[in-house]
Amino acid sequence: MNAASQKVALRARYVVPVAAPPLHNACVVMRGEQIEAVTATPPADAEIVDLGSVAILPGLVNAHVHLEFSALEERLGEAGMPLPAWIREVLTWRQRVANDPDGAVSTQDALARGLAEAVRHGTTALGEIATVNWRRNGEIGGTGPSRGPLDLPLDVTVFRELIAPTSEPLRIAECMLTAGPHLAEGEVSKTWSAGLSPHAPYSAHPQLCEAVVRLHARSPFPVAIHLAESREELEWLAHGTGPLADLFDELELPSPFAASRRPLEVIEQLGGLSNTLFVHGNYLAPDEMAALAERASTTAVVYCPRTHAYFGHEPYPLVEMLNAGVSVALGTDGRGSNPDLSLLAEMRHVARQHPEVPLARILELGTLAGARALGREAKAGSLTPGKVANLAMIALPEGATDDAYDMLLRADTEVVATLVRGRPVFATDETPLAAWAKSD
Repeated sequence: MNAASQKVALRARYVVPVAAPPLHNACVVMRGEQIEAVTATPPADAEIVDLGSVAILPGLVNAHVHLEFSALEERLGEAGMPLPAWIREVLTWRQRVANDPDGAVSTQDALARGLAEAVRHGTTALGEIATVNWRRNGEIGGTGPSRGPLDLPLDVTVFRELIAPTSEPLRIAECMLTAGPHLAEGEVSKTWSAGLSPHAPYSAHPQLCEAVVRLHARSPFPVAIHLAESREELEWLAHGTGPLADLFDELELPSPFAASRRPLEVIEQLGGLSNTLFVHGNYLAPDEMAALAERASTTAVVYCPRTHAYFGHEPYPLVEMLNAGVSVALGTDGRGSNPDLSLLAEMRHVARQHPEVPLARILELGTLAGARALGREAKAGSLTPGKVANLAMIALPEGATDDAYDMLLRADTEVVATLVRGRPVFATDETPLAAWAKSD
C-alpha cells in the first residue's frame, strides 16, 4: 500500500459520507491522495483492506482551537468562573511560562503535542489561533533558536491573533506589520494556510478591524474573532462597565473605546468578508442571528460545546441558530478550558445537550460545516469522489441497532485510525492499518 497510483478499497461495517446517507458493509476507494468512489462493491483492481466493525467518516474538522495550551494537564481556573477571571488565569500562566523557560514546554512543543492529539482523535483539519508567526515550512517564530519545522500531519489554517484595544495608530500599525509577513508565509506554504484573528470586540479596536477589512480587499483570507462569548463582554460593549472594565483597570489599559456597542456592529463590519468565523456566539440576540443568516454563505458561528459547559453559560442557542439559517461549525477551543481536543467528544456532548437536533446534522457540524467555515469544502468535509482522502475510522459497538449515527454519537467508542491525503497518520495496533502507518 505504498504506491501512489495503487487503488485501495477500505471496507467497513458502515461508511458515513455525511453528504449522503450511511452505507452498510461498504467501501471507500482511494487512489493516491483522492477518494475515487464510495461503493458497496469494491473494484476488481483494488487492494481490499477489511477494517471490520468500524465506521469510516470524513476526517473531523475542528474549526477553533488554541494549541498553545496543549501541554496543560488540567484546565485553567475553576468550572463556572466568569470569563474575566479566567483571562486573569491565562495571563498569570503566560507570565509563569515566560519567567521559567527551562521548566516550561516551548510553544513549538505545545503545538506539536496538540497536533498529535488532534490526529489521534480523528481530526484532519483545524483552525488554530496563533500568538506567534508561523514560517512557510512549519517553523514557529518567536521561540528562540529554530527547532526545525513542525510535523503537520493534517490541514491547518493558522489565524494570527491581533490585539489592539485602542485606536493608537502605532499599536494598530504593529499589528498589521505582524499580519503581513504571516499572510505572505501562508500564501507560499505547502503545509498550512494563513488567516487573521482580531481577538475580540473588547481587545480589537474597530479601527484595527477596519485595517483587516482593507487588507482583505487586496487579497482575501479567512478571519476569526471571538464574539458574544460572555455576558461580561456584552456589558462592557454596551456600557463600559463590569468585570471586564475592572480587569482593564488592573492592567492599566485605557478606558473603553466606545459605548453602546453590540455584537451586531462587529457582524456588519466583518461579515461581508469572504470567510469569517465568529467564535462562540453564546449570547447572540435574534437580530444578530438574522444578520448572520443573511451572510450564511460567507460566515459561520463556531460553537465550542464543552468549553461552553465549563464556564456554566446559559443554554446554548443552537436550535435557534440552525432554525434561523445560521451556519454553525464546531470547535474544541483549547486545553485551557477543555480536557482534550476530541471533536468526537464535542459532537457527543451536543447530542446529549441538544436531543432535538438530528444526529446526522450534528455530524455535519463537525465535518462538512467546519470545512465550509475554513474554506476547505472543495477538498474536505465529506466522502465525495474527487475530494482528498482525509478519513476518520471510529470503532462501533456491538449490538442490535443499525443506526450508524446512533452508534457513533451515543456510544463511547474511540477513533482507531486517521488518514490524511490517503496516508495513515494514526492507527491503533488492533487495526489492519497499523502496519501501514508504521511503515510510513
